[in-house]
Amino acid sequence: MEVGDLKVYTVNQDEIAQWVNLLEEQGPARLRALSRLGRIGVQARGHRPLQRGSLRTPALSFLTPAHLARLLEALSDPAPVVRRETAFVLGELGGEEAISALGRLATDPNADVRLITVDALAKIGGPRAVQALTQAAHDDNELVRARAVHALGQLARGEEGPDFAPIRETLARIQEGDASAYVRDAAGEALVTLEGEETKVPVPVPEPL
Repeated sequence: MEVGDLKVYTVNQDEIAQWVNLLEEQGPARLRALSRLGRIGVQARGHRPLQRGSLRTPALSFLTPAHLARLLEALSDPAPVVRRETAFVLGELGGEEAISALGRLATDPNADVRLITVDALAKIGGPRAVQALTQAAHDDNELVRARAVHALGQLARGEEGPDFAPIRETLARIQEGDASAYVRDAAGEALVTLEGEETKVPVPVPEPL
């Protein structure tokens, strides 16, 4: 389907159902299902701005309520790698309905899980995701904080109005007061991003478990 000059991608719900049903399995089978679901999401949404969230508008979900419920159950899996991969899938396929669960996952004991959760919230966007990202910008882990401030800068880029000012103020406080020089630099680069400049600080990527 075409909207203006951009193509809107849809997904095969039967294919999603096939892999969602396998989430009832444990171990490698569950991880394989999550991997396939993540791939479906990347192919469907990719980096197409029309299907990504913004500061004020969350992304639309590709998931039915039943499929979303199955994925949310996987967030309580005792294995961090499962929680991490589920967060990734929700970022690619989910919408506003997933934000509450992702907001809770942003306090997961595992830093890698929190990193991917921050990414997922940034992909979905919207006011509730911004609120969760603002909280993540004060995480105990400096990589999580840096990723969160980068996400806030990207979501607020090119925006104006009352929703914009609090983000700018948050980033300015972090730039001045964070204990980590890395996070302070990331906040400074996020502030530069708000002016439309290119971000120069690389966003850290968690090491594979």
